Amino acid sequence: MKKTNQILSSVFTLVLLITLSLSNQAIAQEEVTIEMSDLMFDDQYYDVLSKAMAKKDHVKYLDIAMQDLKSFPKELCTLPNVERLSIGFNYIRSIPADIAKMEKLVFLDISGMHGDITLPAELAKLTNLKEIKMLDMLNADSEKRIVARITELLPDCKIVTGHTK
Repeated sequence: MKKTNQILSSVFTLVLLITLSLSNQAIAQEEVTIEMSDLMFDDQYYDVLSKAMAKKDHVKYLDIAMQDLKSFPKELCTLPNVERLSIGFNYIRSIPADIAKMEKLVFLDISGMHGDITLPAELAKLTNLKEIKMLDMLNADSEKRIVARITELLPDCKIVTGHTK
């Protein structure tokens, strides 16, 4: 089974390669958005918080979306190597200031939240955070306020909004 997962992980890793031209000895690169589901065969991907907490230093991708969470699990902030975090489609109302401890965070998915989310000023300390995804927000006014706050704190961060079908 582990061998199969390694093979599948290798196959999914190829998604990052867009164009390889050996005749001109050049590599063309385009921006690619990687979905959390694309990473699920990676051995550093977790979708159960308790399992992730048992291997704190090993967790790189954490997807705890759609788990009826009422608050942001503060223990997440103790995971030092998380690069991609999906907490969408929960009932989280605020993100704690300790999120600044997640220094390697590159991607945050807060899609489908049910109202305003309080974002701490400390979010600005996450200099590696390049993209925040917030699809299917249930309140347009809240979405506008959240986008404005992210833009204020992280002016270079890509914000992905919209609605899925």
